[in-house]
Amino acid sequence: MAGLFPQEWLDEVMERNNIVDVVSSYVPLTKKGKKHWGLCPFHSEKTPSFSVDEDKQLYYCFGCKAGGNLVHFVMNLEKLGFRDAVLFLAERVGMQPPEMENSEEADRRRREKQRLYDLCRDAAKAYNLALMTEGGQRAREYLTKRGITPAVITRFGLGYADPSWDGMTGYLLKKGYALEEIEASGLCIVRGGKKFDFFRDRVIFPIIDQYGKVLGFGGRVIQGDGPKYINSPDTPVYNKRQMLYGLNFHKKFPSNRELIVVEGYMDLISVSGIGIPNVVASLGTSLTKEQARLMRRFADRVYICYDGDFAGQAATLRGLEILDGEGLDVRVVSLPDGLDPDDFVKKYGPVGMRDAMEKAYTLMEFKLEMLRRELDMESENGRMEFAKRGTAMVRGLEPVEAERYLKRIGQMTGFSMASLQRQTFETAPKGNTNQRFHNTMIREESRDTGPERLLLGLCAANPSFAKWAMERVEAEDFSEPLHRTLWTIIEELGDRAGPAEVLMRLTDGESAAAASEILNQSLDGIQNQKSLQDFCIRVRLARAEREADALTGRMKTLQGEERRRLLSLYMEWNKEMDQLKNGILPARRSSSERNQD
Repeated sequence: MAGLFPQEWLDEVMERNNIVDVVSSYVPLTKKGKKHWGLCPFHSEKTPSFSVDEDKQLYYCFGCKAGGNLVHFVMNLEKLGFRDAVLFLAERVGMQPPEMENSEEADRRRREKQRLYDLCRDAAKAYNLALMTEGGQRAREYLTKRGITPAVITRFGLGYADPSWDGMTGYLLKKGYALEEIEASGLCIVRGGKKFDFFRDRVIFPIIDQYGKVLGFGGRVIQGDGPKYINSPDTPVYNKRQMLYGLNFHKKFPSNRELIVVEGYMDLISVSGIGIPNVVASLGTSLTKEQARLMRRFADRVYICYDGDFAGQAATLRGLEILDGEGLDVRVVSLPDGLDPDDFVKKYGPVGMRDAMEKAYTLMEFKLEMLRRELDMESENGRMEFAKRGTAMVRGLEPVEAERYLKRIGQMTGFSMASLQRQTFETAPKGNTNQRFHNTMIREESRDTGPERLLLGLCAANPSFAKWAMERVEAEDFSEPLHRTLWTIIEELGDRAGPAEVLMRLTDGESAAAASEILNQSLDGIQNQKSLQDFCIRVRLARAEREADALTGRMKTLQGEERRRLLSLYMEWNKEMDQLKNGILPARRSSSERNQD
């Protein structure tokens, strides 16, 4: 069904429509834990059993078992077909309907985008070659002074834009690109009939997405006037609000659900260069919702590591709250002596960085520390103001979290826990009392959480896990038809896999609801390589036991060559069972390969 629309356009519709925003326009939702809860719109109930998972962009009702992604929700509630539901969501965010797949207009737009991808790739290669020429000597000397080795230059594809007015533009024209294409890429500016390069006499940092496409560039001045850094303007293929520098390297570390966010190119290169994995750069301190949602695909916890100036970090608070609002566990790394990450790792190395991360503030600790620095804590009035404003911050937290921070406020101000608790909850604005202290959390029903379901949930949520598991588990290893279908879809989607994307491939409403239950299950505590391997072993072992049992029954009625062939297969399955029981997970073999043996 997804093939009705161009994939890039469909992806953008899903990116711009948040499931919580859409569902809450029909159903009042309350956030409890990681999910949002409300009364199910598909059946009558008095106690909320309808849940919306913002991280996975899925909904599921524990009462009537309705579930799916955002498109399924609109289809079921508005009684629309798939095509009309997608167009409904597109109209909601002001997107025009695309031409159909076979239209000339759609083909033209796709060709134009591909030309820009090719152009940016060719420009990146040319910048890199220019860095290695005699004309790039000053840039190489600058990079050497910053501790950048030839290996790092190669890894990040660094380059150099020479000082000429239109060197890159001329090069790309000779490569066969039209001036309009070069201008659209952001590499050329045309004014008054004259053309000149956007980047001149700068070290160049290619900006590459998680799929390996060069989308734009950053440039660092070597000497002279002008801004220290400039970035490509927004283009048909690049939008700064939706990008993170260095994300193309993150998927190489599938077992780590953490990201370290720094501000600039050199910070990222320095921190990752000392062996700290999963570093990305936000290219500025103003984090966006789009960036937060992108991070959520790769991480559960985010360490913000900007410069060591606390006042400067305080300016990023709104961005931190955006991350928190997207369900990320936010930690703020405080660097000493006003150092930025680049200077810090050169002075203190990997041990110092890991130590700073272990001591990182939680978001609430960071807010309280900001408040402490703002007020005169030596005065009684200052401590009283801190207690009032601090308890107001704590008011919306879970009970255990609230107690932790109230104790800290007590230590910092000298007020008793009893008075701080009264200040927190008895003085709350009417209608804003923390209901978590008075209501029982809805308990999700205990369901079958067998290894097949958990493996599907893990791999649908993490393409890196899926890639690893696909080399060891095949669809035929699953016992249920739906499970085999989901595994095949995850394999076909590859790096684009995600719970909502998987459900988009299911056209049958009943299957989508059942799949939603699987993809909605909690993965807390099992998003690691050890659990992944364990589930793969258990799925493979269960299949081997089924196959061996089936062969035993068949052999009882056979004689001669056919029985000997089945006996050979039986021994093979028993050998595999022995390996799996000993924790050995061999590469997968298809049924055809087994039969050939």
